[in-house]
Amino acid sequence: MNKKTKSKTDNSWVSTTVMMTLLGVSREHLYRLRDRNRFIKGTHYYVLDEDAYRPTYRWHKTRVAETMGVKL
Repeated sequence: MNKKTKSKTDNSWVSTTVMMTLLGVSREHLYRLRDRNRFIKGTHYYVLDEDAYRPTYRWHKTRVAETMGVKL
């Protein structure tokens, strides 16, 4: 799934900072869950630029919250 398939008006996809705030977790915790395959790439998150030195992620707020058992 790439960024071209995302609508610019779709507010389901949020930055890491917004996702951290919504869940009340740290960046490290969110990335740790990603690294442990708790989140599925393309379903729960995607990377804006795969080749970037420091990739920028977008998170699907509803799917991530459901997976973590958090009600938004």
